[in-house]
Amino acid sequence: SDQYYGVCVRAAGCAAELMTQCIDTLTEWACQDTIVCGSNCVANDLVDAATAHVLPVNNYGSNYLQFSVCDRRHNQRSLDKYSMVVMERCTEELFHVCPYWIPPQTFTAIAIARNASMLRMEYCVYEDA
Repeated sequence: SDQYYGVCVRAAGCAAELMTQCIDTLTEWACQDTIVCGSNCVANDLVDAATAHVLPVNNYGSNYLQFSVCDRRHNQRSLDKYSMVVMERCTEELFHVCPYWIPPQTFTAIAIARNASMLRMEYCVYEDA
């Protein structure tokens, strides 16, 4: 699995399309660690294609990347009372931080919830001391 999904599929450029298949395969073999398939930002359980968007991530830079998602929507009270769409802001505590940092020179995928309204990317410069 590491060679096929971790090396071959990423090199072919289709890691995002095969992320759910990769997770299903590893789950079938009772593997708990599915990081070779990509980063699951939906929840702490399996990625369901009906409730997630799988996005390709090309990290060809020299930094580690981490993603966070927020699912805030419009203010329902403003919509009901004034028929006006007012977007709610995502505060720091409302962001769900994806569990893995994506290493440099990596092509992979992340799964985010379909109702996500904001995706935040942060980077880290790793210095080996």
